[in-house]
Amino acid sequence: MNQSNKHDNLNVLIVADNASARFGGEAILPLHYFRFMIERQINVRLLVHERCKNELFELFPNQKDRIHFVPDTKVHRLFWKLGDYFPYRIRNFTFDLVGSLLTQFMQRKIAKKLIEQFNINILHQPIPVSPKQPSMMFNLDSDNQTKIIIGPMNGGMDYPSAFKKQSNRKRAIETVFIDSARLCSSYANVLIPGKRRADLLLVTNQRTHDALPSSVKHDEQARILHMHENAVIPEHWPAIDWNERLEPAKHNNHPRVKAVFLGRLQYLKAVDTLIDAIHKLDDDVYVKLDVIGDGEAKSNLEKQTDQLNLADQIRFHGFVPQTQCASLIKNADVLVLPSIHECGGAVVLEAMCMQLPVIVADWGGPADYVTPECGFRISVESRDTLVNGIANALKQLAENPSLREKLGHAGRERVLEHFNWPIKIDRMLEIYQQQLQQ
Repeated sequence: MNQSNKHDNLNVLIVADNASARFGGEAILPLHYFRFMIERQINVRLLVHERCKNELFELFPNQKDRIHFVPDTKVHRLFWKLGDYFPYRIRNFTFDLVGSLLTQFMQRKIAKKLIEQFNINILHQPIPVSPKQPSMMFNLDSDNQTKIIIGPMNGGMDYPSAFKKQSNRKRAIETVFIDSARLCSSYANVLIPGKRRADLLLVTNQRTHDALPSSVKHDEQARILHMHENAVIPEHWPAIDWNERLEPAKHNNHPRVKAVFLGRLQYLKAVDTLIDAIHKLDDDVYVKLDVIGDGEAKSNLEKQTDQLNLADQIRFHGFVPQTQCASLIKNADVLVLPSIHECGGAVVLEAMCMQLPVIVADWGGPADYVTPECGFRISVESRDTLVNGIANALKQLAENPSLREKLGHAGRERVLEHFNWPIKIDRMLEIYQQQLQQ
């Protein structure tokens, strides 16, 4: 039985705020669901905000009739602009949240019409991935025959205790604000009961499971299923050839290693610890670092680099489109993500897929991806522990190119087996079918 015949009974509607490879972050998830289901000849439709229209029509010129949009209103644009004046995490819990709820409110009306018109029997809302954020996807058909699936969600993160103590006043205010917002989430999910009434909630791990509002998870364990949020498309992240790099590189008779960081430049990414680790190695190892990304911490990181006289070793590229990131990663010997507040960390999987060893903080999503066979998980017991651990890992990789190759091969094997988009789509289609049989 071929794939299309096997799933001919599925009529799927994917609902999301955004579906985009250009926006970065979670917006790429619904894009991949739609792309792979189209390739599998699944009867699938996509409902997103109009801001994604040009990109989606470029990517899927023959599927325009399957893509539906919520119009971009003046209110959307106002909240988008106002959010620029606030720290990233506060923006997420305020202006972005209100904009998302407005989008969902408009999507409900459209979804009801699509369900009736196209006999939709599966509605899948993969983002927002926050376990706390309410969903307006409920009461969409008169006979409740459309199965509603939300997730995989990923969240429930907090800072390691050692880094909480180091927070400055601004971050302390931010933490109090966010903690208060989380407390309100249970009441919001009572008033907006999409997650309480969903047929199935997908969560990435136990941390996210525990972070679901009590009004959502109370007495509902049977409809919560664990599934990875992130995955990669292997052909987009081809393996590097380690045969070309088996001889130790030198700089002034010191071992040399090329590292790369990719991500938004915020306090929570802890790039400052990576810079300090490079400085710590000055007498033993020469480290070249490419920093790919932009954000509110960039100017401080550049100042730190100048003060430590590392300007010739560290290059800040700013924002780079995802399509160009693979070439920059390919030229590195190791990817470092010292983030202390990372629910996911898809860039770690992308680097592993390219056979690159990785160094991550032993905290959050990256700690779920990385094993000792494919990289280094560095303790976050203290800031010094993190700095020293990163420095030690870089030193080992600089002095032992064969270790890079060994870790890189193991990382790619792990990704292909566990974090592979085609395999993930197979699993999601199984879940759809199971829901229709209940």
